Order: sequence, then structure tokens, then C-alpha cells
Amino acid sequence: MINYPLPAKLPHMHTNSVLHMGMQTVPQSCWLESCVDLEVYHSHKLQVRKNYGQKVFASLTDSQPPQQELAALLRQHLLHDHAQVYGQMGDRLVHLPSGMRFDIPITDSLDSLWPASLWVADDLLIMQPVDGQYCLTAASLCSPSSWHLHDKLGQPMARIHDPVPDIHQQLTPKIDQFLNNMATGQVVERRNWSLQETQDLARFPQSTASPLAPSTPLFYRMERQGLLRLPETQAIVFAIRIYIYPLESLGQIVGALTGLRTAVDMLSPALWDYKNMDFYAPALAKYC
Repeated sequence: MINYPLPAKLPHMHTNSVLHMGMQTVPQSCWLESCVDLEVYHSHKLQVRKNYGQKVFASLTDSQPPQQELAALLRQHLLHDHAQVYGQMGDRLVHLPSGMRFDIPITDSLDSLWPASLWVADDLLIMQPVDGQYCLTAASLCSPSSWHLHDKLGQPMARIHDPVPDIHQQLTPKIDQFLNNMATGQVVERRNWSLQETQDLARFPQSTASPLAPSTPLFYRMERQGLLRLPETQAIVFAIRIYIYPLESLGQIVGALTGLRTAVDMLSPALWDYKNMDFYAPALAKYC
């Protein structure tokens, strides 16, 4: 899976710190980014769900009302804010570039998050307040970035971020405060980056004990998150879209590859290990 063209924004060029919230408020119409090539993401989601089942889709009982609200709001967003890409024919949603047609879940249907997630390229995660903390209560997570859904379901944000070194001292209080203060209808965007040696959208934790061969091609993985608070249930939705680019293509943007080298060099020892840079370093050298 390779995306074209390159984005205007590359997250490593805006901040060299992994421990940076990087939140930016955007118009509600920009909650999701348009997806003309939906067929690739759609077939990927169906195949991953077939292969992994509850490892990529799971929900808790209390998540049903937000799931239903999300499906209705997502349909409205696509038809209103992405009218050049989506339309409706009778009781079906249509992706106009491909002609794909999708059933619209009835109002009180169970686990409506899954069929709704097939309408878009993004993975969709629902966070609900439980005992004063926002917890992951439902997710269609077909393109994970090195984590397992079953390890995080039902857990608060602090536990979800546990593997990230130093995050609790630097960011966890800010994240909790930010989520609590998000206004209804407010949309916030943030982007992350990482490296990988394949074009795979789904990245489960893997062994990185033996470094890659220097000749191994690398890819730049960009994760775009769009956060929105649902007006009725007050749950927060994380829409997560993955973009993958051949690393050499970053040479088209002035300073992108040198900026990546700088970002890597500035990683603390703990973050160097977290991002598996010993694994990638031999293959990265030829680009930077």
C-alpha cells in the first residue's frame, strides 16, 4: 500500500520530539480527509477482519449508544463535507469514485461501528469517560501501529500509552486535561511518524532483534488522527488514517530527509529503543 502524492505536512519536520502532543484545531468539515482510493483500504479491512477477528474489532456493552451516534454522524459528515466523493442512493451510501455501495446500519443496530468503518479509510476508536478517565470501549483497528487491540480495550489513556518512555511524566496529565476540556463538535488533528520495512497497513508488534540489511528499502508511515467529541453521548472518537510513502520520495520535499536524520539523532536512548532504531539504522543510512 503506497499513497500518492506526498502530503504538505510531514510530522517529523514540525517537531523533533516524540513526546509532543502536536494538537491542532481544524474545522469540523476536516474531521476526516477525503479518500478517493477507498477500495484498497476497504479490501484491507475485510481481509484483516477475516484473518484476525476480534483482534481488530471489539467492543464493550456500554459502547453501543456512541457507536450508533458515530455511524449517524459519520454518514452526515461524508454526505455533507465530502459530497464530491460520497452520495446516497435509496438506503445505501455510495462511494462515487469506485461505485462501491454500503448498507447504512439501522438506528438501534448492535456494533454499528464495524460497518460504518468500512465507509472510510480511517480506523475508528471510541473513548468514553469511566470513573473520571477516558477509556477505550470500542474500536475498528485494522491498521494498528505496533499494538494489539485486546491489550488496550477497556483501558484508560494512560495505560494505552504505557509503552512510550517518559510519557506519563511529560504528557499524560496534559492529555487527560485536553480530553476532558474538548468542546462538543470540536475537531482536533495530530500526526505521528514512524519507519517500516514493508508496505503493510497493519503493523502488529514484531521481533526486531536482528537489524535490517543495509539494502532493505524503507517506508515512511504517517498516522493522522482526527479527534471529535460526539454531541449526545459525549464520547470522543479517534479517526486514525495511515499513509505510507517510499522513504526516497521524501527527497521531493526540501529538508525532509535531513530533517528525518535530525529527528532520529535527537531521540533519547529510551525513545531510540522504543522506535526500534537499532533495527532500522543500517537501512536508514543510505537515505540520510
